[in-house]
Amino acid sequence: MNEPVQPLVSHGGEASIRHDSRIREMLREHGLATLIGLITVTAITLIMVASGDYFVRDHLIFFYLFPITGIAMYFSSTPALVTSLGSAIAAAYIFPPAYSWRISEPLQVAELFIFCMLALIASKASSRLLR
Repeated sequence: MNEPVQPLVSHGGEASIRHDSRIREMLREHGLATLIGLITVTAITLIMVASGDYFVRDHLIFFYLFPITGIAMYFSSTPALVTSLGSAIAAAYIFPPAYSWRISEPLQVAELFIFCMLALIASKASSRLLR
């Protein structure tokens, strides 16, 4: 009857060590692919910003699907989803009004939402192609 009472919240210990090792394992497994995806998104964004005078940037958001699909095909869907998130953030930044996080038109909000859904579908479908 004199059993020790276990705390409800763990402060360190074995659970914390398991959690830290899972994070390290996930970074080791997906870190490089995620980095490649985010660098590619940054490169595409810089190209779009540099060519802004020649093209209407409103609909160029779908160029971001190329790195998302490539990362999903060659690595896995987890880095592709992170690349999708980075792409959505970058696209929101270059939508008019450019270089602002504010999106001025409801159509652009709809395009951003549709892009996110397409990126999710593309990353899942592409990652399953090579399995």
